[in-house]
Amino acid sequence: MAEFDVLREMPNKNLEGLYPFSPKESPTIKRIRNYVEKYQKAKYYFDKDYKEAKFELVSCDLIADELDLKVLKTMEHWDFILKNNEGKTFYYKVFNGQTYYLRKDKDGVWKIWDNYNPNLQRIMSNYI
Repeated sequence: MAEFDVLREMPNKNLEGLYPFSPKESPTIKRIRNYVEKYQKAKYYFDKDYKEAKFELVSCDLIADELDLKVLKTMEHWDFILKNNEGKTFYYKVFNGQTYYLRKDKDGVWKIWDNYNPNLQRIMSNYI
């Protein structure tokens, strides 16, 4: 949900809402920062007129439970629209399976260290 909130704030880039869930130095944060900056440079903004915009966690399964690593597999429903001033519209309406890798931070709190999103490259190459 925090990543959806970051998108909802576009064209502003505010990643603060992610830090309770993922360390600032994690690969996940770096990847999100990268694609948000690319959307920002392309002057995309979140279409707040689209009232059906949402993120839903459909399912979540623990697939690995180790002392130093947890792996979660999710099914997520993403539905939103991004637009830019050049008339480009990016519709993102998908059920998306993702894999999340959690590690403990320096305070011993489990946080998302990395994730695998099979749709990320398609999104980046098709719309930016």
